[in-house]
Amino acid sequence: MVRHPDSHQLFIGNLPHEVDKSELKDFFQSYRNLMELRVNSGGKLPNFGFVVFDDPESVQKVLNNKPIVFQGEEEKKMCAVGEGDYRDN
Repeated sequence: MVRHPDSHQLFIGNLPHEVDKSELKDFFQSYRNLMELRVNSGGKLPNFGFVVFDDPESVQKVLNNKPIVFQGEEEKKMCAVGEGDYRDN
């Protein structure tokens, strides 16, 4: 597995349990060059994952667009945290 700088990575939380990884990939690809998407799913805990972009500007672009709503539903609001950004959304 390739190690990417933290500034290129984004933690995403509160993913729907029925999340479609390809739809999620398409969603984040719209922000720029997505390099990797990892999703931890299953169980009773909310799903979460990590999105890796090819540059830190893409991470900032996502963070500047908070709240991030996936699939157009308010209750599908995702939590997104980049390096050094630990504030509540």
